[in-house]
Amino acid sequence: MKRILVLILLLAVFGLLVLGIPYGRKTQARKKREAAYQTALLSYTQVLKPGMTRKEVEDYLHGRKVNFQQMCCVDATELSNRHSWDDLTKIGKEDPP
Repeated sequence: MKRILVLILLLAVFGLLVLGIPYGRKTQARKKREAAYQTALLSYTQVLKPGMTRKEVEDYLHGRKVNFQQMCCVDATELSNRHSWDDLTKIGKEDPP
């Protein structure tokens, strides 16, 4: 009877380890990605300020060899005030939920 209980306990511990290790790795990877996002965002917000011209921003991005694309209507709440395209750049990538 004791052997069965020990076996069940060992299987339970092994099962928790099998489930817990990947979860811990995913959590750690998510925190690392978030830190990278915040670092990238901070580097842009320190240099790119509201009121800068499109040319200044695009010259900065070209100078840093940052790939970007132009897209219309990113913020749909201000469609009536739109006179130009938005410049978009990727600061990270993660799997969809």
